[in-house]
Amino acid sequence: MACDYSTGRALPCKDAIGGIKSLYFVTDGTSPYTLTDADVTYTASTRQQIADIGTAITVYQIDLPRNTATFAEPIEVSDENGNFFYTPTLEIALHKLEYETQDLLHAIAKNYQSVFALNDAGNIFCAGFERGLGVSGGDTQVGAGLGDGQKFMLTLSSQCAERVKMLPAPTAGASGYPFDGLATVANVTISSTQITPA
Repeated sequence: MACDYSTGRALPCKDAIGGIKSLYFVTDGTSPYTLTDADVTYTASTRQQIADIGTAITVYQIDLPRNTATFAEPIEVSDENGNFFYTPTLEIALHKLEYETQDLLHAIAKNYQSVFALNDAGNIFCAGFERGLGVSGGDTQVGAGLGDGQKFMLTLSSQCAERVKMLPAPTAGASGYPFDGLATVANVTISSTQITPA
């Protein structure tokens, strides 16, 4: 039976940390792109880790301030219908209001795309696999006091039959980081084009 399992899980060390450092929005070099099974090769015996990306892609990196992004993947279950699915949800906040970021977020909001997330623990995963992440909410906020923030808020979400796909653990400083664990690192181009808010 396809839903059988044959292992348990030991208690790990208490060294897990949260936080998301960077996001990488996937394009085909021109347009937003959603990765599918046709683009990847999996690690043997699992569909949960991508061993390689066979399609040439370009990713655009968005660096995040500390403590400003969260990722969750609730499971939605229907006993009546006999099914379940995942709802990956990424929430981010970007400091400082300026027109270039407005343009970028406006374009992202009109599309669906896969997004890689690199967390503070050194894991990288792909959200929006097969169905893409789309913008489901957002806001522009300016606080009342001098110490309050001015920021763009954005929520991206999807509905997926499977969990996010993990990539092999990256090595900081390696060529192609954080995609250096893939078999064909050269297939992922990290664009040097970034907005630098004044």
